[in-house]
Amino acid sequence: MSIEQLQENGLTGPFELADKSLVDAVCEVGIELQALQRQENIVRQLAGQEPQFRTKIDRHMEFKVMRDLCLDDNVKSVVSEHFGNDLFIWGSVFQLKSAGVSENIWHHDRAYENGRDQVNLYDTSNHFTVLFALTDIGYGAGRIEYVKGSHHPIDGWNRDMRFVKEVPELVHDRIGTLTMERGQFTVFHSQIMHRSLPFEYGEPRISLAVRLARKGTQIPDYYPQNPNPAAETQGIARFNPSATFDFN
Repeated sequence: MSIEQLQENGLTGPFELADKSLVDAVCEVGIELQALQRQENIVRQLAGQEPQFRTKIDRHMEFKVMRDLCLDDNVKSVVSEHFGNDLFIWGSVFQLKSAGVSENIWHHDRAYENGRDQVNLYDTSNHFTVLFALTDIGYGAGRIEYVKGSHHPIDGWNRDMRFVKEVPELVHDRIGTLTMERGQFTVFHSQIMHRSLPFEYGEPRISLAVRLARKGTQIPDYYPQNPNPAAETQGIARFNPSATFDFN
């Protein structure tokens, strides 16, 4: 059933972690990195510099508990069943939602293809995401929504932009809500369009998104904002080659 769900919607889950004993420790890492980022940006403001938001990105090589969470037995089993083997982890990002945190607009996670090749949004053989719920993820604390089936072409929808404020009305009936409980995870094709709404109520929520690619995939120094690297000269992030490790 979960494989059919993945094929139809581009996302499947949630699944239970085999070992939930690491969840609180990884959650603490995310909280402390958030606090560090806040303090660093205060200092940057005093120095007349622009804020930066990379403190919570690609920290999995520094914290063993993050790597151990990624290699949970059930995570490895689910990923192998749905996406196969010979994968490596190339990126991660903590997502924290609490009072005052705004929307994370519609986007997908397929930041690059293979080197500087044009991104292929409809190739389902590469680029996958695992989303871990480090706390409950419900409706009020920055609800996560996604467009079902957006890993396939949808007539009338131009997918040239990686980040968009709104998706067209023609896909509104495809919008689904992703909810998870602490210690669960969901897997999806990285090109699925998704967003998180502003925090409204409830307890703060913390999640960890981990990005995987097929072994042999070449990662550019900078990956582009839009699917066509030739049309995007300003990279939005620098890839850290030291932040990779074999997944299976």
